[in-house]
Amino acid sequence: MSRRNRPHLYLLRGLPGSRKTKLAWKIMRKYHHSGVILSTDDYFIDNGFMDFDFRELNVAHQWNRERACKAMEEGIHPIIIDNTNMRRCEMKPYVQMGLDNRYFIILRTAPDTWRCTVEELHEWCYDIATELASAGLVQPGTNWRHFEAKRRIRSAQERQLANNRPTREH
Repeated sequence: MSRRNRPHLYLLRGLPGSRKTKLAWKIMRKYHHSGVILSTDDYFIDNGFMDFDFRELNVAHQWNRERACKAMEEGIHPIIIDNTNMRRCEMKPYVQMGLDNRYFIILRTAPDTWRCTVEELHEWCYDIATELASAGLVQPGTNWRHFEAKRRIRSAQERQLANNRPTREH
């Protein structure tokens, strides 16, 4: 069976803040919004706020895998997995489910994944918690690492663009 006759499963891959979600919506537009975007982050959304708790991350990943399994059993096309997927062990369950359900599997890396250095990312992670809390965008006690990474990457990208420096491509 050709890939055109099979439902598509996209596995997006990239660091937090690398615009995976933007890529997911771009892909979804190509399919006229007929499929579904599944993100482990959705588990942490409560009344419009992200309430990330690192201790719940394994539970959140299992929840997202269960949603993906159900979507595949229903033959939804396309299914877009919007997670970091930086290690094979994170992608393997989705790949296996896709193969079991005869999906054509497409791996896409977010374009901004490698635009800043580790040092810039680390710097970026330092003060995001204060910004988010003062803006009322997160609830007290939230584990900030996820948000910090996203803000730092964008800040480093903006600095590079402002300085007319080429971005790092690895």
